[in-house]
Amino acid sequence: MVKVQKFLADKKARTNKTPESHLFFNYNQDIASDQASNHKNLQLKIQEIFFEKAKILQSNN
Repeated sequence: MVKVQKFLADKKARTNKTPESHLFFNYNQDIASDQASNHKNLQLKIQEIFFEKAKILQSNN
């Protein structure tokens, strides 16, 4: 919900006050931020799976 509110506030702040190039730049920043967040989440998920497999292997020995 906070992300939606922030997006709406950003959208309102951008309209009619900034050139289109700034809108495009901000949009690209948002995409880059989301990609970085997704990458971090993926890394954490891989790490979680790795530790689960390590626990299983350890319990089998």
